[in-house]
Amino acid sequence: MKCAIAIVLFYAMSFAIGQDIVDQFGYSSTFCSGTYYLYSDSSFVHERGCEERSSITLGSYVLKADTLYLHPKRFEEINFISSVEYLDLDTSNYVTTNYVALNNRTVEADTKYTSIENANRWINGKMSTDSLEDHKSVKFNFEIYGYDFDMTEDYSFFFERVRLTSDTLGACPVELERLTRKRTCYHLPPEINEIRIRLELPYETIVQMINFELVYEDLEPGLIKCDSRIIKIEYN
Repeated sequence: MKCAIAIVLFYAMSFAIGQDIVDQFGYSSTFCSGTYYLYSDSSFVHERGCEERSSITLGSYVLKADTLYLHPKRFEEINFISSVEYLDLDTSNYVTTNYVALNNRTVEADTKYTSIENANRWINGKMSTDSLEDHKSVKFNFEIYGYDFDMTEDYSFFFERVRLTSDTLGACPVELERLTRKRTCYHLPPEINEIRIRLELPYETIVQMINFELVYEDLEPGLIKCDSRIIKIEYN
């Protein structure tokens, strides 16, 4: 049986449990589309974009008669990362970083496991994200028809990563940079093989963050119609 030891780095607020979509609607054209997601905890996410670029707005909603009132949050009001946990699940050398959504579902992050030196250079803007590579001691491992193969860092992050040395690594989840507008990296000492980053985001939004170049944008106040619905956007 695996034994889990969690070291909580910080804890900012409680997590919403059982967050479900109660309604969703939207619009689309040849190249662009947008979707409003309404959740059971009275929160909403508006995702819109063109081709492979997308933006979101978060906030709360109230339905009164035939009008949906949206109360968006400004970017500076949002703490996207609510807590970080460092886990020692077993004695294997596999390393992974997972995002945990508001409903506790997890999604594996696109993470670079680099040297502490390169992680600091990346955080300080002295290295581009495209130049950030896994440490030479981190390789991919996958299984084909019962045979194990060790792969180099040139292959997709969908394969499992295995650490061959006991060096402390810098775990840099590159997808968070665009959404949070800052670079964040975590230290992965030899006794830790999993990092869980709890995000104040629904599961669907985290998946969109991974698949698209997701950024945060404010909504303009006003009255609009979408999919036979009347929507009033107003800030508190």
